[in-house]
Amino acid sequence: MLRIKWIRKLLKILSNNYLKVYNEIILKMLFEITNGIDSIKIEEKFCVPLELEINLLKRDQEWNRIGDHLYYYTYPDANHPKSAASIVVGESYFNTIVSIINKKKFNTN
Repeated sequence: MLRIKWIRKLLKILSNNYLKVYNEIILKMLFEITNGIDSIKIEEKFCVPLELEINLLKRDQEWNRIGDHLYYYTYPDANHPKSAASIVVGESYFNTIVSIINKKKFNTN
């Protein structure tokens, strides 16, 4: 009987550790935005909210590219495979994105 209790306790510890690792690795996948020198990372769950904020800005080809990259990183489909986990943008775009991330308090690392 003591062995069964010990095994149950061990299984509980292992499953808790597994969930902790799963949450850190899978659920908190990070997306990196860089200007080639500096970079900022956000959790995947903030990619679409950031994309929505970007859609409110001036519409031009570069903003469209950035927004599409963020959206299809989170929601790929048959016509748009999953985007890379990072994107390189120009300095002014990078500064604007960092400003949005800080203003909206998107989790950064």
